[in-house]
Amino acid sequence: MQSVKAGIPPLVNDLPNEYREELLELECLSDKRLRRLAESAISAARERQYTILLRKNQQGILTKKEQEQLKRLGAEARRLTRKAYAYALLQWRGHRIPTPAELRQPR
Repeated sequence: MQSVKAGIPPLVNDLPNEYREELLELECLSDKRLRRLAESAISAARERQYTILLRKNQQGILTKKEQEQLKRLGAEARRLTRKAYAYALLQWRGHRIPTPAELRQPR
């Protein structure tokens, strides 16, 4: 968020390699594709399921099937990092990005 507010491209040097490479690839995307990525969303139902599975995982009571679901949903949740980076890149490229209040409004 600090990079977005400052209007500079965000730095990914401090991220783990697996995330760094994925985020650096976003820099090659067109503005249109970045916008599409930034505006993508996880459904409310999937977000609730992820939260439930995280709690069960903390309690150590996940079944094998639930562990697989958590892994899949975790990958979806990591898209949020990609979304934030996409918004930061768009702002750096001179585009207006929505305010936090605008992001919370239903479409």
